[in-house]
Formats: sequence, structure tokens, C-alpha cells
Amino acid sequence: MSENRTFAEFDEHAVSFYRRHGYVVLGPAFSRSECQAAIASWEGVKRRFGAQMGMEPAGYDAEIGQWRDMWHHEPTFAALLADARLWGAARTALGTSAVRLLHDHVISKSSLGHNGTIPWHQDATFWPVDCSGLSCWMPLVDVGPTEGCLEVIDGSHTWGPEAPVDFIASPRERFPDSARVVELPAAAGSRVVLDGLTWHRSSPNTGTGARPAYISLWLPPDARYTPDAASWHPVNEHVHVVPGERLNDDWFPVFGSEAPADGGKPALERVPPRLDVPLSMFQASTIVAAQVAVLLGRAPTSLAVLLEAEADRQRVIERALATGLVRAEQTEELAAVIDKLWISAEAYRLHRARNIFNAAYTAWWELVGRAAWTASEGSAGVP
Repeated sequence: MSENRTFAEFDEHAVSFYRRHGYVVLGPAFSRSECQAAIASWEGVKRRFGAQMGMEPAGYDAEIGQWRDMWHHEPTFAALLADARLWGAARTALGTSAVRLLHDHVISKSSLGHNGTIPWHQDATFWPVDCSGLSCWMPLVDVGPTEGCLEVIDGSHTWGPEAPVDFIASPRERFPDSARVVELPAAAGSRVVLDGLTWHRSSPNTGTGARPAYISLWLPPDARYTPDAASWHPVNEHVHVVPGERLNDDWFPVFGSEAPADGGKPALERVPPRLDVPLSMFQASTIVAAQVAVLLGRAPTSLAVLLEAEADRQRVIERALATGLVRAEQTEELAAVIDKLWISAEAYRLHRARNIFNAAYTAWWELVGRAAWTASEGSAGVP
């Protein structure tokens, strides 16, 4: 079913709804012209990033669908974060005098590119901090069920944290029979506020266009760094404090009044993901890079480096054929997959942009990686 209740203000009724359901849709606070300005800035980022990789816009758009730390790339997004219409909603939902940014990103679901279901998950279980928080999901265009709007499980924020969902190895599909799935259509400039433990997903965009959404993730101001259960998270590279200390303000700024002393926020019991699986979302690039390195007869390093040269890409194909991992009629398919691997790896290396569906890694795994894993009895090598 669809949630048709939208609150014009984040008043006591909206707060009560949020506390009870784990989500709330706040009507458009940002005008369509402001949303269009954000889209134009995002389009500029894509053109710039694609050009730096030597790619045409259409080819880049077909492969990349998530761009992190937008506030560091474009003043438009820095201004959005500094706008109380955004961070103020997070502060009201958290019930604190200030809020701390974890990170921001744009996620697009292009009807002409990779466009699948982002599986059920809880946001906060991925974060390297000691507490939960929330996300503000702001569509830059009107998003309904046909465009892949958010879907939530009503009240699931009360179920407690589980291990971070591995979108590749073990996507979550089953829930109690009593679980109530709600679609959250939202107009451009709305703010969909989600508790960090609310289970949610988004389905494919079956409409037209790119369906960009600007997402900011927020914490209590006294959130402390706890990387032990999320050492793989990209924000770790920007943390300049030791475990147990508050996050540093340069990359994780505080908005609102001066951050108070610890306010007795509830600890988040962390359950680390399983990593003893053949291909994990949390290690996919490392596992695939190890297999490519073996085929090239080189020491393991990043895929962006291993596949940078055309001669090395051709060498991977030749070795995969010679070792019987692929058949001759699969040569063109393998070449296309290798190109996609390089695009994914280089986009992440240069800009921390990526294909949120992990499409290149899963394509490699189905074509080459699984056979290599099986032949080497569970190691990352090849015969």
C-alpha cells in the first residue's frame, strides 16, 4: 500500500507519527527551481567525472549510479546541507539540539542504465559509529511507485539491529507475516525521514528519466567512532580521531547549537557481516581483484590499476580462455565485463562513485569468478 499522509510541518503530530512508524514524509520544503539547480549541479559533476575517465556521458551514466560527498564537490549541495530546512528536520527527528553529518550522496536510477531493486536493509547497521541516526531522502523529481520510490516496513525500527545486509551474498527477502510494506511516493523537494533502523528498499524505475534523490545521513552530535564492525565503510578514510572519540568536524560537521556533552544516547549493538562467503558485497572488489591478479601473474592491487592497460585486459581474456574458465564464444561477453570492472573500479578510485547494484562484480562472478573459486577449492585463485 502507499502512504498518502504527508505533513506540511515537522510538528508534534509529525514527530509522533515518526516515532510510531519509523518514517515520515514531510511535504516539499524546497522549490522545484531549487531541485532543478541541484540536478544541474549533479549533471555537472557527472560530466566532469566522466571526462576525467575519458568516457562519454551516456556510457558513464549507464554504469554509475551513486556519487558520495556531494557537498565537497559542488557548492549547491553544501548549501543544501547548511539549510535548516534539511538539517532542521534531522534535528527534530533526533530530538537533539544539533546534528552531525555522516555523509551525503546522490543515488540515481536511470531508466536507460542499471536499474534494479536496492534490497531491504537498515542504514545504521552499516555505519562505523556507536549509535543509530537517520536519513533524509529528498527526491529531486516527483517519485512514485513507477519511479522506484522508497518502500518501508512500518514500525520495523523497533525490531532492533541486525547484521548489515549483504546485497550480493544474502539479500534479505523474508519478514514476519505481520510485516506491513508501505510505499512512500514523494514530490520533488520533499523530505522522507527514515529512522536508521527502519527496514527499507526501492524498486526499479519503470518510468522515464534518471530519478535522482539527494540523501543525507545524520547522527547525534556526540556520535563516537567505532570502526571495529564496519572497517570496510568508505567514511573511514576521512576519520582523523581514534576509536571511541567523537567524529572530527571537518568531514562530519555539526549543524545547530554547540554540541552538548554525551546525552545518554542508546548504544547500537553491532552485528558484523559474514565475510566467509565466496563473494561478499563488502569484499567484492578485493576478491575480484585477487582473481584478476592471478590471471595476470601479478601481485594483488586494485582493479583500477590491474585493468588500466588495454594489453592487461586482453591478457585476462587470454588466460581465462587458456585455463578453461570461459569458452571461446564467451570472449566478447568477457571483454564487456572487464570494461565494466575497470569503469567501476576507476570511478571509485577517482571519485568514490560507484554502481550501487555491484553489477560489474556480479557479472564477473557469474561468468568467471565462481568457476575460478570452485576450481581452486575456495581460494581466490584460478587453476
